[in-house]
Amino acid sequence: MGSRVEVHPGLRGRVPDDFASWNGLEGAPVALSRTTRTDHVMCAGLDIHLKRARLPLGTALGAVFRNSFLGRSRAEREYRALLALPPDLAPAPVAFGERRQSGLLRESFLATLTVPGAQPLSVHHLAGRDSTERLGRFLGRLRATGLLHGSLFARNVLALPDGGFRVLDLDRARIRPGGSPWCREFARDLARLDASLPGLSCARRLRVLRSIPAEPGDDSDCRRRIAEVLAHRGEALRRLARRVPRDRR
Repeated sequence: MGSRVEVHPGLRGRVPDDFASWNGLEGAPVALSRTTRTDHVMCAGLDIHLKRARLPLGTALGAVFRNSFLGRSRAEREYRALLALPPDLAPAPVAFGERRQSGLLRESFLATLTVPGAQPLSVHHLAGRDSTERLGRFLGRLRATGLLHGSLFARNVLALPDGGFRVLDLDRARIRPGGSPWCREFARDLARLDASLPGLSCARRLRVLRSIPAEPGDDSDCRRRIAEVLAHRGEALRRLARRVPRDRR
């Protein structure tokens, strides 16, 4: 068996650089799924969310076909994406680690700094004009960084007490250097977010989409972009319905 840990360059020497130390941390549970558990822990004086995954042998073997045998683990993919984003768009990364057996991924973790007071985005966070416009501008900033999330449901967006937002669960994300022009993948991201906010009025939905700033070189007007997002909404609803509900931080 072999394990590895990578710590954020600014935190080396402050937090553990061995897998066993991270595996032994205990804290308050925040989220739980079949293979993943997230805990709120204190480590070296830092307030951290620690997401740990343990894969039974059968699951680990199945993951071979999802490219985890030779490719990066989900924890590493998310860590790399977080490193590439400004700290006011996503939780700050602390470290990631993984343990493999004969090349098979058996355990992994991702540690990020806790975002104080953050809650999963819901309709009540978008009650007024200011909040919907702020969300639109936030989505525009994600687009300007070149981020294509791949799973941008409301559960993966955090609403902050000051009215800001953060994005998380970036293990499927791709980042295009130099920003992302309007494209089908971005429209799908917006459709997933829209579909996962039931109860949001049509006027507020449109205000969010209209508040996304245009990027230089855009050749699509606002109506055309909104129509494209709505065209993907059915697919987003079907994907949302297939997912087993689970708690999120």
